[in-house]
Amino acid sequence: MPREDRSPVDRAGHEWRASIRRVRERLGALLRGPAVHRFLGRLARWQTRNLAAAVALGLLEIPHVLFFFPAAASDAAGFAWYLSQAIATFMALGVPVVLTLAVFEDWAIARIDHVNPAYPATFTVSAILAALLVETVFSFTGVDQSRQFPERVALLRWFFEFAVLAVVAALAVGAIHPAVRYMLRYTPNLRHPRVAFASSCLLIVCAGVVAVDFALFSVHLEPFAIVIVGASALLLILAVFCVVPRVSLRAARGGVIASGLVWLLQPIGPWRDHHARFVTANHSPLCRSVTVWFDLLTDFDGDHAASRWWGGTDCDDGDPHRNPMRRETPDDGVDQDCSGKDSVGNQTQVRLVPLRAGCSASPDRPSILLISLDALRASAVRPEVMPNLALLGTVSTTFNRAYTAAPDTINSVLATFSGRPYTDLTSANPIGSTRHCASEPFTRALQQSGYRNGFFCLVSLPQAASIGFDDVNPYSRPLDPAKAGLFVAEGELVSAQLTNAAMEYIEARGSAPYFLWVHYTDTHAPYNGPPNIAPGSEPLTPYETTAAYADFHIGRLLRFLEQSGRGSRTVVVVTADHGEDLGQRGKEGHGPFLFEESIHVPLILRIPGCPSREVDAPVSLTQLGATLASFGGARTEGLPLYLESDPELPVVAESLEAEGAAVALLRAFMVSRYKLIVDVKRGGRMLFDLAEDPEERHDIYRRRPEVTAQMEQRYQDWLDRANPGWTPGCTLGWRLDGGPLVLGDAPL
Repeated sequence: MPREDRSPVDRAGHEWRASIRRVRERLGALLRGPAVHRFLGRLARWQTRNLAAAVALGLLEIPHVLFFFPAAASDAAGFAWYLSQAIATFMALGVPVVLTLAVFEDWAIARIDHVNPAYPATFTVSAILAALLVETVFSFTGVDQSRQFPERVALLRWFFEFAVLAVVAALAVGAIHPAVRYMLRYTPNLRHPRVAFASSCLLIVCAGVVAVDFALFSVHLEPFAIVIVGASALLLILAVFCVVPRVSLRAARGGVIASGLVWLLQPIGPWRDHHARFVTANHSPLCRSVTVWFDLLTDFDGDHAASRWWGGTDCDDGDPHRNPMRRETPDDGVDQDCSGKDSVGNQTQVRLVPLRAGCSASPDRPSILLISLDALRASAVRPEVMPNLALLGTVSTTFNRAYTAAPDTINSVLATFSGRPYTDLTSANPIGSTRHCASEPFTRALQQSGYRNGFFCLVSLPQAASIGFDDVNPYSRPLDPAKAGLFVAEGELVSAQLTNAAMEYIEARGSAPYFLWVHYTDTHAPYNGPPNIAPGSEPLTPYETTAAYADFHIGRLLRFLEQSGRGSRTVVVVTADHGEDLGQRGKEGHGPFLFEESIHVPLILRIPGCPSREVDAPVSLTQLGATLASFGGARTEGLPLYLESDPELPVVAESLEAEGAAVALLRAFMVSRYKLIVDVKRGGRMLFDLAEDPEERHDIYRRRPEVTAQMEQRYQDWLDRANPGWTPGCTLGWRLDGGPLVLGDAPL
């Protein structure tokens, strides 16, 4: 139809389509132009190098993960997904670098080609020397962990010195040795400044990573370790960018396709796989640090939960009151914990065999002596190391599978004295707030029933746990903190002084009932026990030496009770606030992991009138308070210890790691022989059969689907039936950031 015969609407439409066609043609011409074609080629080539660097970084993590956490490789599919996730994460980290280099390639190459290889080598050596200087300052200015593990710091210093000497020697030999110059004549690529720079970087990377993994990571200096590993990773990326030869366009296209496949696999695999999530978030230091920052960037509602956008488990990125770290409120029609449904709050009827079943008549209102040892793992209580506690176990009720509520002193003590899991004491979102609360500790109930309560310890334990004590460290001879960390011939360690003070306190009470808590701290790092404890005692390690030293003085206290005639009317309890890692998972000390060496603790109860017994069912130290209160005729909230239960009740331990950035909330859920460890924030899972695999080296979550389904159902039932978290009307409150202790909302 001729233009003049068209209607105004048709003419306008025709002109609009013609405009779009012209724009499309011009855009196509532009995209087919030499400038854009050259830019896209550069982009593809640099992305291929980015993929190579990401693969190199992923391979760099493998030795660390496998050495410190061999369970990572027990699930082959999960480990493969983990590597895919690590590579994708590192590629995402390199995207800004790729875009920058694609734009400024000519300028960057021109500068790099004129760089003397000695300059970057000198810079990297200087950086390592500076890091060594900073670490030395840290170790001599009193950083806690470095002072607690001085042998690791010494090993770190040796590694750094060796790395510096190796690099300097390599540069010197390369500069002066005729044989080296002769080889370089026939290997022209090695004479290129960029290749020389990359080679020196690779030397530093190898030495730096070895030093960090085997010296820093094990002593809880992760922030400093991550800085060193991050710097090494950056050097490795630059080295790969420089070493990778000129990439052809065909190879670049292949690299882009491979990169796209790795990224496209994430939503269907790694970000949803239980094993990959667990390894990435807890046992892969560099990938973990990058993931934490990505979590913060994608946390749109500010609830510290990992966004679904980045492979997390937050079911509503726009509502801070709905995330997997919140506890469910039953029957309110809202799915707070992202489980997929609202809980109904049903309670299961449980049949318990009481602790005093089979016991003869015991004295009314006996005195109670609670002995706790700092960082004592259950495996240390054996005759060759702690003969007095081993002997006590032969005449007591021994719980072979007792678990602390948390792998650190503060949270463990608070949960033990409150009788509730740790996250029941926190705000609704434990990572998102420092406000905590607790029900009244069982010591208050003992006071009200006529007991006089004493507390002996060198360190300052949480105020909320100290409430309910009449006498706190009332020594006739005050402890000397200057002698607490070092054994000298003329001095005494803490265990000796604590025992002397405790015997004086018990003697002063006469026949009146008392509750006395004595907390021994010599078993805590740095394990400076005396060389000789008693004739015939030959502990194998420094840790066992300190355990034997504490056992020797606990034996004095127990013999004092018997010789003074008080043993028949005193309940004696021996336990620990938490266990101790001795390098099994890449850690020395305790926290944040929830493996057996960290949370499995001894629990021995000598009850007058009760025979010697062993209990193999898992129990929690949160059950201890209600049990001790019952001995004094008092009642508190919480479940007491028992000999058997039907059905078997779960036991829970939790670890909250939140230093500056919200990092992790882990929860161990034990039922019978099985142990499920849940990364609550990121959704990772690991399942262990402790009967067949007591060292927790084989993840059976994928291999035993029927057990997995049962444990997941029991775990969800526990979440739905457990009490919700902190409310403004709680009895006792405190702040983890050093704020005042409060009663309700009013300061005490």
